[in-house]
Amino acid sequence: MIKKHVAQIDLNGCAIACVAMLANVEYKIARHAVFPNKKFRDARFSYNIPPIEDEPLFAGMRRLGLKIHQYSTRNLSVKDIYYRLKHDALLTMSLPNWCRYQDCTHCLAWDAQKKKLYDPGSISSWEQNVGLYDTIANLKYRVIHVIEVLERT
Repeated sequence: MIKKHVAQIDLNGCAIACVAMLANVEYKIARHAVFPNKKFRDARFSYNIPPIEDEPLFAGMRRLGLKIHQYSTRNLSVKDIYYRLKHDALLTMSLPNWCRYQDCTHCLAWDAQKKKLYDPGSISSWEQNVGLYDTIANLKYRVIHVIEVLERT
């Protein structure tokens, strides 16, 4: 279960913030777990980190004691994804037409017990949390990748 909302500090830090929420740690601890050999400035929304590749993200999650299972959801319907999620998860969403020249992605954290979606890009915490099905169906987001947290050690 996610204990508190964590906002992203870095411009490309949505995945890091989701990892922090899933591991119940501070943002800086999650960022260091994913990028153990990099030093960071702490200005909000700076370009401290590059877009995150899968392997460093998986390794960082394992360093934080998360046992994970990841899969692509490109061929699943919204309803299938909603009913398939049995664990807390990091969801990578495709945001069609959100970026000017390409499809952008954004990561959100899913709390399976509360059936709530947490957006690390929002500054206010709990007020922004909405149900997964409504968010995807109404806003035309597509879930393209899921990393479920099977166990926390």
